[in-house]
Amino acid sequence: MVTYSYTKANVDGSQLAVELVASGITTPLDYVNTADDVVDVVFQATLSGTEESLLSTLVTDHVAGTCDQHVKIHKYINDSEYDPFNPPIEHNYITGLDTKFYPKRLMTKGEVTCVEYYSDETLTDKILCVDIVYNRDALYLATDRTVTRTWIKEDGLEHAITKITKKNYTINIDDQIKEAHRRRQNIIDRLLLVVLGMMIATMPGESMTDILKDGRDFNHDNEIEFATYISVGGTEIVTVVSGTTVSGLTGNWIDNVIDGEGTTIRQYMMGELS
Repeated sequence: MVTYSYTKANVDGSQLAVELVASGITTPLDYVNTADDVVDVVFQATLSGTEESLLSTLVTDHVAGTCDQHVKIHKYINDSEYDPFNPPIEHNYITGLDTKFYPKRLMTKGEVTCVEYYSDETLTDKILCVDIVYNRDALYLATDRTVTRTWIKEDGLEHAITKITKKNYTINIDDQIKEAHRRRQNIIDRLLLVVLGMMIATMPGESMTDILKDGRDFNHDNEIEFATYISVGGTEIVTVVSGTTVSGLTGNWIDNVIDGEGTTIRQYMMGELS
């Protein structure tokens, strides 16, 4: 056994022991003893220079009763028996909580790349971040997906311990087909919503009734092409968008400019569908 002694008042030995175990020091800790203003930290072997430096910093920075290093999600687990300083890796963060979090999904061309979970509707108190990375083949079918879950501590920083899971889409072709269908559905759902917003933003003088009608008419006129794209990834809708001239109540809105670079609604749609 090797003892490292420090002079420090108001140390919670049990809490410091948990902090040490979670710190990244790999040399096994035996126990922490506190008496008056003396702290004895006993390890089963001699620490490396890096570990001893980290130990000194942890003892110096230790504040008894502090919750800054607790993982936030523990507040929402009923009668949690998990170590509050570490993420509850195996706990279900969707169904196993006292409340439901507010998910913020980040998406690129129908592919969900990140889901951030917040405790509040204003999305200021982040609890968990789920990063998603796909690999795809030449046909853009998913071959595998890696999901990394990162929990947030009370100090707002990410915990070093993460949970990583992987899914192989090549074992069952059905998985690839379902993922592709879901991704294309996401593209169309988001595209139609964003385009409506662009129509509203670029035609402030038009009535909302006329704008909505023109948007619905465009969707209805190209319903088959949209459905084909979602189902099998057909290019018919791309052909329609690239060459169509819209004659609606609000004019040829598809060529309205949406930014200072001269980008039109048509060009935006082509970029999303390509």
